[in-house]
Amino acid sequence: MRKLTFALTAAIALISAQALAADLGRMPVKASPLDMVAPAANWNGFYIGGHIGGVWNNDDDGFGPRNGTGPGPGNGTGPGLGNGTGPGGGNSGSLIGGGQIGFNWQAGGLVFGVEGTGAATDVDTFNGRINSIFTATGRIGAAFGRTLLYVKGGYAGLSHRDNIFGDDWQNGWTVGVGLEYMFAPSWTLGLEYSFIRGEDDFSCGVFVCTGFARTELHQVVARVNYLFNWAAPPVRASY
Repeated sequence: MRKLTFALTAAIALISAQALAADLGRMPVKASPLDMVAPAANWNGFYIGGHIGGVWNNDDDGFGPRNGTGPGPGNGTGPGLGNGTGPGGGNSGSLIGGGQIGFNWQAGGLVFGVEGTGAATDVDTFNGRINSIFTATGRIGAAFGRTLLYVKGGYAGLSHRDNIFGDDWQNGWTVGVGLEYMFAPSWTLGLEYSFIRGEDDFSCGVFVCTGFARTELHQVVARVNYLFNWAAPPVRASY
């Protein structure tokens, strides 16, 4: 009797052990203590996009004479024209729309870049209408995850129809500040303000009176960009 009881007990124990082993085989594997989280935003690479907004000229638009040389008696030279500023052109605004292309390089929380833009507009100035604006700038910004805050500065060129001299081109410079948000892995939305100043020389002709024309513009645009990310974003992990 004892032998039978012992045999039954051993059989029950063996069956229970096998069932427990089967249950353990079906149990989910415990998560690793090193859990990966969503990667940080990747700002590296080329991008292309468009912008639309408004532009208006400054009250400081104007013109004035530069130092020059007028005709003098005999073989001499008379007094030249001094530096000065002429009357302003008042305020005028217009819509502006165009595109941009650029490249970003990210180093930790800093983002360095270069960008070129071109846009069409129709804003009045003191001596004609600006019909297009082109810029070539450098950028530096701070990345806070999916948000990028940056400043920019560089060359600006303005094409316009001059009331006196016809089609004309002004060379100048621009500075600005902007904010971008990466709402998808390769897409950003942004808002940007720029101050643009252009200047060109003119000549009055026979009497060699030389001067300059100056245009100052303020521009605010909304932007959208598509990024061709060329490097994998940094991987972050939690412990």
